[in-house]
Amino acid sequence: MPLAVFLGGGYPVEFVQRPEQLTIIYETHNEVRRVFLDGRRIDPKEILPSRGGVSYGSWQGNTLVVETVGMKESVDQPTAHGENARVIERYTPYTEGGMKRMKVELTIEDPEFYTSPPTLTRTYTQLKEGRMLDYACPEPDWEDHLDMLRQQKNKK
Repeated sequence: MPLAVFLGGGYPVEFVQRPEQLTIIYETHNEVRRVFLDGRRIDPKEILPSRGGVSYGSWQGNTLVVETVGMKESVDQPTAHGENARVIERYTPYTEGGMKRMKVELTIEDPEFYTSPPTLTRTYTQLKEGRMLDYACPEPDWEDHLDMLRQQKNKK
């Protein structure tokens, strides 16, 4: 978080909504997020900082507003942020050209990293045919690293 919202490029994202929770499944890296919709809040002292943080959502009219806190500091991605960052996402569905779409606006609030909050936007389009697949991306650098580790292991 927040890169998960934008990392997927053209890969599908699935939204599964229940009254108490929205589950977002990103095909990229098989990531899963849970957004609590029932008003529950986890005591900040109980949150263990993680890559995805903890997300809470509420509806403002036709727009789902999601607040994410409790993220680990991340400086190795384009959306760098500190441990005290707060990410606000706004999901607004609409129809254009007969296609169902959803605008996502994401703002990173983190005065340690930014002089003003950056905002990124993205549009999702409903997938009419197709399905989510297992993500298997053979990344050359990662494969080279694994080969090096295997060679080192075999030398011992």
